[in-house]
Amino acid sequence: HQRGMRVIIDFVMNHTSDQHPWFQESRKNPEGPYGDYYVWADDDTRYPDARIIFVDTEASNWTYDPVRGQYFWHRFFSHQPDLNYENPA
Repeated sequence: HQRGMRVIIDFVMNHTSDQHPWFQESRKNPEGPYGDYYVWADDDTRYPDARIIFVDTEASNWTYDPVRGQYFWHRFFSHQPDLNYENPA
């Protein structure tokens, strides 16, 4: 650029907000079109070797969701649930 400016973009592709409509629908309707958009499990034992990145604020990479009655996976914070890369959508 003529002015020597550069733009750096942080394009987040691995998670959404827990307030995102996809996540809200996934929690309410496991059999619906968004039910498998996130990584859900009946317990928090999957991926036992994955380290917790933010140990000062997160006790686990799994958070229990009382609406769905399951745990959801997040590599960062619990308000940033990870998208399910195994879902072809």
